Amino acid sequence: MDTFWTVPTTFVASTFLDESPDVQDRLAQLVLGPHSGMDQYIIDLRAGRWPNEPILYVKRDKHIVAWCVRSNTPRFYGNFTKNKPEIQLFVDENYRRRGIGSSMMAKAKELWGDYCVCPWDFASIEFFKKVKDGK
Repeated sequence: MDTFWTVPTTFVASTFLDESPDVQDRLAQLVLGPHSGMDQYIIDLRAGRWPNEPILYVKRDKHIVAWCVRSNTPRFYGNFTKNKPEIQLFVDENYRRRGIGSSMMAKAKELWGDYCVCPWDFASIEFFKKVKDGK
C-alpha cells in the first residue's frame, strides 16, 4: 500500500523568488534536464529577466517532491490558447504515479483558474489527457 498521503503533505503557494535559495535549488533539481528550457528559465528568473510568476509545490515531511509554475509570459513554446496561462509541472521520479501530479493540477486550477499545458513526451501526453478527463 502506498503511504504517501498518510505522511504529512503540504501544498505551498508562493513565487519562485520569494523562496530561499535552498528551496530554489531543490525546485531547479526537479526540472527535466539541462536542455528542458526550464533550466534557462530559472537562470533568467534569478537574473531578473523574467517576471516572478506564481509557483505551487508539494512538501512531504520537509522534502519537496513536486512543483509547478504558472506562466503568463509568452516564453514557453508559444502554446497560449484562448489567453490561458501555461502550467509546467515537475514531479520527483521517486514519487510519480501516486496522484501527486493530478492533485497539483487540481490545486493549480483551484488557485489560478483554467490553463494550458505543453506535453513533452508520450508519458506527459497521456498524463495530461487523464487530468483533463478527470481520471
